[in-house]
Amino acid sequence: MRNVVLHGELSGAREDGGAGRTCQRALAARGAAARALSWVELRRATGRTSQRPAGRTLGLVTPQRHKHLVLILARELASNLATPTLIANDEGQLVFFNEAAEEIVGRTFAETGEMPLDEWTGSFAPRTRDSEQPLPPERRPARTALDQHRPAHEQFRITGHDGVDRDVAVTGLPLFAHADEFVGVMVFFWREEPGS
Repeated sequence: MRNVVLHGELSGAREDGGAGRTCQRALAARGAAARALSWVELRRATGRTSQRPAGRTLGLVTPQRHKHLVLILARELASNLATPTLIANDEGQLVFFNEAAEEIVGRTFAETGEMPLDEWTGSFAPRTRDSEQPLPPERRPARTALDQHRPAHEQFRITGHDGVDRDVAVTGLPLFAHADEFVGVMVFFWREEPGS
């Protein structure tokens, strides 16, 4: 019976917005029996919880949101560059390449879509310019930026999807939302003229 009365008294907290004050008044009014109830039980009795909604922390954006924001901003930058650029997330998934890259790649991003970065890079048969030996993944700037979280640069030869061999210079840069929060890579590449 006491819990029913106590619950009835606390239900007014929903209307007045002062759950803390109402609970304190109820505790004082009910004496020792009411004091035995924990704050959590009292919060439950009012229908309120002390937990914030999932994904929200004091009005700040959650870390997952930062990752998307950094990749969105990188994509916006890449969309406005005349330099061929691609973006991959922290899992190595190609998420975008710009129009300038289409000339070297030989097709549009809409045709390619998202795919693993190694699969995408491997489809161009990257190889050294002098010996035509396959370029191992650990020497590819995108893979270095992805695995070691450091910038890298390399020059090599690729075959575009249009079947044309091209000498390219590639620079891979890691992307961070915070100093210790790696979110992906941004890779710039351009055609090298023979002999340069």
